Amino acid sequence: MDSESLLRRLADDVSPKNAQKERVRGMLKRRIDGPAMLAKAKLELTPDDALHATLWQRILGRIEPVAVRSLFDRIRGLIAPEQSVQQSVKMNLFSRLAPVAVVPLHRKAYRWVAAFVVVVFVVQLSPVFFIAPATIAESSVLLEPTQGGVEVSIDNLWQPISNEIELKQAVALRTEGGEATILLHDNGNVRLAPNTTLTLNDVSDHSSILSFNGSSMTIASGEIWLQGLLPDSVRGFTVQTPQGSVTVHGGSVSIDVVNDTTHVEVWDRHATIVRGDQSFALVAGETVDIGNHSVSQIRDLPADAYKGSWVAQNLRRDAVHQREMAQMQEERHAAQAGILPNSPFYPVKRVAEAVDVLLTLDPQAKLQKQLEQANTRLNEAAALIAAGDTGASIPLDEYKQTLLAVASGSGGNASVKTLLQQTLAQNSAQLSAALPDDTSYLLKKTVLEASAQMPDSVIGPQDVTGTLLVDTLDALHQAVQSGSGTQVAQTLAALTPYLPALQSGSLLKPEVKKEAISLISDVADAAQQTSSGSGSDVISQVVSQTLSPYLPANPAEVPQRVPVIVAQLPSLTDAELDAAVQGALHRIFDVYSMPQSQENQLRVEMKKFENSPDEGRFLRRLYSAMPDGTSFSELVRHQIQLLREKQILSGVGGSGSGETK
Repeated sequence: MDSESLLRRLADDVSPKNAQKERVRGMLKRRIDGPAMLAKAKLELTPDDALHATLWQRILGRIEPVAVRSLFDRIRGLIAPEQSVQQSVKMNLFSRLAPVAVVPLHRKAYRWVAAFVVVVFVVQLSPVFFIAPATIAESSVLLEPTQGGVEVSIDNLWQPISNEIELKQAVALRTEGGEATILLHDNGNVRLAPNTTLTLNDVSDHSSILSFNGSSMTIASGEIWLQGLLPDSVRGFTVQTPQGSVTVHGGSVSIDVVNDTTHVEVWDRHATIVRGDQSFALVAGETVDIGNHSVSQIRDLPADAYKGSWVAQNLRRDAVHQREMAQMQEERHAAQAGILPNSPFYPVKRVAEAVDVLLTLDPQAKLQKQLEQANTRLNEAAALIAAGDTGASIPLDEYKQTLLAVASGSGGNASVKTLLQQTLAQNSAQLSAALPDDTSYLLKKTVLEASAQMPDSVIGPQDVTGTLLVDTLDALHQAVQSGSGTQVAQTLAALTPYLPALQSGSLLKPEVKKEAISLISDVADAAQQTSSGSGSDVISQVVSQTLSPYLPANPAEVPQRVPVIVAQLPSLTDAELDAAVQGALHRIFDVYSMPQSQENQLRVEMKKFENSPDEGRFLRRLYSAMPDGTSFSELVRHQIQLLREKQILSGVGGSGSGETK
């Protein structure tokens, strides 16, 4: 019940005479009339719309606050960026302040493994990325008929040859009335005179000391001219004749087989003659006759021998061929260099090489990669020299440092020593054609110096000095023959530091000293022969003044070097021979574990019995004792066949070395 209803009930119930009844009615009346009065007052007091709008305008005008801007507010307004700029900055900040998801530890490990795999993959492909492929093909053995008829034995049938062919295996050939030339890789060449019969036994590259170690060729009759471009540190070209063998490394030699005599003439450098169990050396300008049972005294070639058409023609061809081979060897090294030190990508190449070695766990494989990287430095130097860059000395120094580091870290390991010798011998052979006036001679000199610094090296300081001296004399000889005064002067300047070695008894080997003196004589003779013009007179005077102190005043006669009759050594007993075979097998298979080292030792063992009465017996028993599953039996068998051919040519039989059937 509300208040108004309550008051009405009280007014009715209260007595009229009661004083409070009036009070209740007054309250009720006020309760009823009050809202109506207020509503009426509100209506009276409410202004019309126009007045209402005017009043509100005046009120709002009086209560509107006045904005007071400080100096800092004004400055902030001036330097504040535009709204678009503020929005861009906010978006950038919000993107950076976004929360980063935390990757679990095992997922991080997966990422590291994946990255490692990618690095290994890239390193394995680094030769493809950083090393340029060879653009110059490796040379081969080529037979080139030069004139007349040339025949090759194919399946025991003689077939005529009129065009150049590649020889990939041993072959017999003859020149009836014609002539032919055989190019022996980069290592030299042999020219066949008319009516010559020759068997080429070996077509392998002699720049590798792991190649075949027998005779290179066998001449049955006729005359050949052989030029070698090999250092003494590798096997040379061995020509087997009916009366003995002739080995040539560097230089030019002619071999003429007539009836029962082999006539040998050395025109440049030197050659080694082996007859029976004795050997001796011939240098340029010397000749000797070898018979079945005797050897003539070594003689000097006649003064007019160099004017013969056969000799003069071949000497000119040799000079041209050597220049071409030196250029080809330099280009081949430069083509394999890849990224050079002057490239911005060169650090990436070096990092890839370092990681490649680091990830190689096998010691032998790691050593091989270090040696390959040393060869890469040599190739880089060749490319820089070919491009005319003067920075070739830096990779050449690194080449020597790498080899010395490998040698010092080997601890005297035999296999490491063998690999070092193989690498240096191969590098030396691949640059052997260069002469001092060739741009690649700096590479050859670096390889020789590095070889001399190796412990227990086959190349010593005497060999380095001797090679540099003889090379420079050879270049001087060609310069004098060409008649170029400028070239002669430059070569003489390069020769001067090496000439004092001729007056020392320890800086040169005796045979090298003899060869150098012989070359000096040839240079002096060539200078006198070319003294027809004023320029040539100057050449003759300069050469004579420089070289005359080193020419012998009265050359002594060369004594006889070999006996007239070749002595025969006693044969070994069966027990001694069996012991020798077992010792060889022990040194081959027990001392060495790598196939290359085992093959090297096998060749050393066979070399010990070369030209001995027991050579055939030893080879046959070694062949029978070879373990099953090895590839060396075929090498021994091939050596037995060569020995048999040698015996047939020389007419030797009997029960000693003839036990090779």
